[in-house]
Amino acid sequence: MAIRKVERRELPASSPTALTVVRPAPSAQEMGRQIEAKLSSERGRWLRFLASRLPSRGDAEDVLQDFSIRAIQGAARLSDPQKIDAWLNVSLRNTLFDHYRREGARRRLWQGAASEPQPADHDDPDDDIETPMTCLSKAIDELRPAYTDLIRRAELQEAPLKLVASELALTANNVAVRLHRARAALRQSMVARCAACPVRCLAADRFLARRAD
Repeated sequence: MAIRKVERRELPASSPTALTVVRPAPSAQEMGRQIEAKLSSERGRWLRFLASRLPSRGDAEDVLQDFSIRAIQGAARLSDPQKIDAWLNVSLRNTLFDHYRREGARRRLWQGAASEPQPADHDDPDDDIETPMTCLSKAIDELRPAYTDLIRRAELQEAPLKLVASELALTANNVAVRLHRARAALRQSMVARCAACPVRCLAADRFLARRAD
């Protein structure tokens, strides 16, 4: 029987069958360290960026602090160090937009309150806002933690549902359903609170009257 000689040939790097060395993805701890280093080195530039778009340096410092916390908490979602810069830039702008939305919501709230006529025998005009807002805040805090977080993000901070869904690793439809349930739970809680209150504020009377219609 004839014996054939087999030659071993090295495949060029461009060959589709050539082996590619794949480096393991950095750990969450390593990504966190890289992001913290970037936050430190770029702090001055980002602060100038925010200060040019906000009315005061204090506002810029607050937004930068919120952004830094988000970045550190979101480090585990990143696996490619080359995408850190792009991800941080997007996160910074999202944090700034969230600040704009919160400030807009506050202005609309106070503008609406200012246009509401006050009863003639009401001694403290601020009470019509402070009392219901305090009760609402307590009711939100007493919801299921998932509902509390969702109400604060989607309603108080006015974060887009797509952004909330991305942060929770859910679909926008799923988040919308959960938000609907959270609102229903909050309404039930407020109905119970207002009905049991021995000294109802004007807002409580109006709220219960609307629920009764």
